[in-house]
Order: sequence, then C-alpha cells, then structure tokens
Amino acid sequence: MNPNSLIPQIIGRSDALLHFGLALAAAGLAVLALASRPGAHPALARLLFFGYALFALLHLLAMHWILKQWSAAFSALKHTEVWRLGNVEQKEDLFSVLSPPDGTLLMLHLAFDLFVLAGLWWLSRRRGLA
Repeated sequence: MNPNSLIPQIIGRSDALLHFGLALAAAGLAVLALASRPGAHPALARLLFFGYALFALLHLLAMHWILKQWSAAFSALKHTEVWRLGNVEQKEDLFSVLSPPDGTLLMLHLAFDLFVLAGLWWLSRRRGLA
C-alpha cells in the first residue's frame, strides 16, 4: 500500500470530523434559539426535540463511521514498508499527529446532544407541554 495515498485520507478524516463537530454545534444552538423564541408555538420545542434527536443520532453514527475509517487507514499506514523503515523519532511524531482520537470525541458528542435535548425538554415544560 502506498503511504502517499493514506496520509491525505487520514487528514481528510480529521477535517471531516472538525466540520461535523462545527455543524453539530451550529445545529444544536440554532435549535435551542429557535425553540426559545418568545412568540414560538408551544409545541415547537417538542417537535424540535424529536427532530434534533434524529439528527444527533444520524450525526453520531456518521462520526463513528469516520473514526472507523480513520483507524483502518492509520492501521494500513503502520503496516506499509515505509513505516517499518523509518526511524523511531519520525514514527513517534507521525503517530501523535495521524493517530485517530479515542472515544472521548463521541462522549463529547453525546454530552452536547444531552444538553440540547434537556434544553428543549425544559422549554417544552416551561410552556406546559410535558
């Protein structure tokens, strides 16, 4: 396997995760802002709750899939001849930059999802819908 094709794929996965994270934050905050408008229909928060829950689940699954792809590409890179021939310092530098993040990223995703969903639940209760 050619490491010159693997490194751009790995970097592409890290860029995708960054963009996915920003999209999640923007969507979550926009949903909360929309639900908290004073003139909003009382049932809007409940509708947004279920819509955001579906969005968050699909988003989480997509991020999980990207992490699996990143891990597979990194594993393939580690098994190339170039990786075996490099010196130890270069390997450690590459490892720290190219290795996929651990499950903490997905836990942060879940924490933010729970924050948004709790906010939507609170807004629906405040309007007497719960």
